[in-house]
Amino acid sequence: FRQRRDGSTEYVEGEAERIEYDGRTEKARLFNRAKVTSVVLCTGKIYHELQAHALRAARTDLAVARVEMMYPFPRQEIEDLFASYPNLTTVLWTQEEPANMGAWEFMDTRIRTTCLPENVTLGYVGRERRASPSEGYPQAHQAEQERILVDALTPRKA
Repeated sequence: FRQRRDGSTEYVEGEAERIEYDGRTEKARLFNRAKVTSVVLCTGKIYHELQAHALRAARTDLAVARVEMMYPFPRQEIEDLFASYPNLTTVLWTQEEPANMGAWEFMDTRIRTTCLPENVTLGYVGRERRASPSEGYPQAHQAEQERILVDALTPRKA
């Protein structure tokens, strides 16, 4: 059994899902995969922040997916995810850590060399490279976190 944030428990049997994404939610019946042109990949709590953000509801052309297990690299699961969106043009890796920390450098190379479809671009949204993960001030951290969320959820120009 696993304790959930809402206090309830659920029985966990077999392997955990390696990737969680919009298509597996209750809203899946309303989700038109043919409209999706962008996928935001992330890991950790930023997934929930992206899903809860005010800009998210308006983006019917965007899917958000959280990679639960990065090692061994879930190549097949990511390929299947990308293939499930026939009009995919953009994949964005989004993280709150600086570019030289977190999962970006690990995922970038593996996605580009093993499972990124032709004519699909891979980009990064997050903090710039730096020596420290911290902004230094809570207000600066919150402002930067909001910038990351807005950047990830804002449509890209073709």
